Amino acid sequence: MEYILNNILPGVVVAFITSIVTVKLSINKFRSERWWERKADTYSKIVTSIHQLLACCEDHVEYIESGMEDDSNAEKRFQNAILAATGQMDKTLEAGSFFISSDSEKVIKNLKMNLEKAKDQSGFDEYFTYIFESLKEGLSEIQRLAKKDLKIT
Repeated sequence: MEYILNNILPGVVVAFITSIVTVKLSINKFRSERWWERKADTYSKIVTSIHQLLACCEDHVEYIESGMEDDSNAEKRFQNAILAATGQMDKTLEAGSFFISSDSEKVIKNLKMNLEKAKDQSGFDEYFTYIFESLKEGLSEIQRLAKKDLKIT
């Protein structure tokens, strides 16, 4: 009995404690990896939404350059496409706002505010230019903050 207490029991206790610590560390690592994946997915969706908005702008430029600018529905189509893409960005932000940094959230809110301010521009060309420049600036800033938040160099 004394042999078991002195030789075997300490080994069993050490093995038990080691296994508990290992499991806890593995679970923590798994949780942090899943959190990182969710953050990355949220940033990816935000960047995709901004790219969709920029694609709307590029489509409109191509339309104007094709010489069909007399179409009175062109501006409405552009504005509807902007609204649809903005709606998608809103959904992404609402669903993932607790995954992104507060700085990123501020940039997105500022971008949305700029898209609203664009309506105050005097003509459609100024409206369009304001939106396009705001989107390029917002995209650049979100990409920078995403890299920082996700610790990507």
